[in-house]
Amino acid sequence: LPNTLAYAGIQPFIGLTILALIVEISLSYFFLTIVQKASAIHRSKQFFDDTYIALKPLDDKADDHSEKVNNDSDVNLHMIAEYFLPSYILFIYDMVCFGTFFTCQVANVLSGSQAYHSLFNLRYQEVVPFYVWIGAIFLIFGRKLLVHIISTVSLIRCGLLTIMIVVCFIVGYSIHNTIYNDWRHSISPLFIALNAMGGTARMMPYLINLVKFNKKSMIYFFLAIISAQATGAILNIIW
Repeated sequence: LPNTLAYAGIQPFIGLTILALIVEISLSYFFLTIVQKASAIHRSKQFFDDTYIALKPLDDKADDHSEKVNNDSDVNLHMIAEYFLPSYILFIYDMVCFGTFFTCQVANVLSGSQAYHSLFNLRYQEVVPFYVWIGAIFLIFGRKLLVHIISTVSLIRCGLLTIMIVVCFIVGYSIHNTIYNDWRHSISPLFIALNAMGGTARMMPYLINLVKFNKKSMIYFFLAIISAQATGAILNIIW
């Protein structure tokens, strides 16, 4: 990626990163509006279901079933589509979501495998299977653990990125290479900018289940999203 970015130069990178930031913030705002409406509908349905269950005596098996349904009823992308899309479009929407997550995972596997392939001086084909298997095992069996440590791991990663930025500053200052700006090679900086900030909207349906459903909490939630996207854009530009 640094080699391909060198063809574009700093001006296309800054311009496209700012453009991607504006697009992602706008997308997050509209998506948050949709998620809030879906969450409100879902919470109202749960309220009436709980009221009905409280008024109507049920046997033990029905009680166990209702508890299982309520425990597995967080807002998600499929549930949002069920509330707002007709049935004949729901399948297309699910396929689009599947394709989006699939391409994101392919991009993560390719970038991560290339990094470890260069780090350990191994062949690229040897790294990909282990990278995929280890990541899948963590996601399947270590989900509860990852939920508690993902923020700390992300903070450590940002710290390492900051250190790398300082090193790049030192190396760049000592080399004094001439910077050329060429908008014909702008696809590489655009890809990096969208990849760095594009995961926010996909995480919002999951994260909103952890936020109190009131106006103040939602404002703070949106401000946190904007801050995260802006931090990612600034770190990418400085790097």
